[in-house]
Amino acid sequence: FRAFVKEFPKSEHADRALFNAVVTYEAAKQLDEAIPVAEQLVRDYKTSEFVPKTVSMLGSFNERVAEFRRAAEYYERYAALYGPADDEDKAEAKAKAKAKPAKAAKAAKSVGTPADELARPVKVDAKIAELVPDHLYNAAFWYEGIGEYGKATALYTRYLKLFKSRKDVPD
Repeated sequence: FRAFVKEFPKSEHADRALFNAVVTYEAAKQLDEAIPVAEQLVRDYKTSEFVPKTVSMLGSFNERVAEFRRAAEYYERYAALYGPADDEDKAEAKAKAKAKPAKAAKAAKSVGTPADELARPVKVDAKIAELVPDHLYNAAFWYEGIGEYGKATALYTRYLKLFKSRKDVPD
């Protein structure tokens, strides 16, 4: 699969080939190989139908190899890209648009491609949206686990605000 993408990177099937490579590496329990291929798919094929599933998988893969910060970042990215937006999100997006170039360069050094640079699908289907609450919670959980309490608290608060109807959210 990877050889195909290397030879035909602009093929309409290149993203599918990379995704198939990721799935194959995961099945073979070769997460050390799956992670860079998944990151390549997310980075190089931002509008691919496979990006949501791949971002989700990257959270899980990094969790399984004890890269908890990276797991938290991917879970947070998934929730940011595919979850509901609220007034705070809109205000933050406007602030980022006005951010200085140095801040933008610093943000670009985070895991792979920053969430705001990935293309959000025109339509977030039910299968994609279904994972958002769990990924938002997982991001908060792992940030708490690595001692980033401010970030964890903000994400837990967002979870409680956006998903009040879930059974695990107190009244």
